[in-house]
Amino acid sequence: MTRTSNSKTPYINFITEAADLAASLQEACSARNLLRRKGKQSSAEYEQLTRHIEGLSALLQPSWRKGEKKRRRRCQ
Repeated sequence: MTRTSNSKTPYINFITEAADLAASLQEACSARNLLRRKGKQSSAEYEQLTRHIEGLSALLQPSWRKGEKKRRRRCQ
């Protein structure tokens, strides 16, 4: 993410950063699925990955305020 010089609020330049964000989302999904297969759904690491995935998903999915229906995507 990029920060403006006069603002504390980060903004995302999707042209340059979308691929990196998508790769980060895929890595987090893979790591969480590995923990799930090991039966560690209650671990702190699993919960942290879940929050990270939710944040990245919110950034990468189009806003459904524009009339789009909410769809829940599973990690692949």
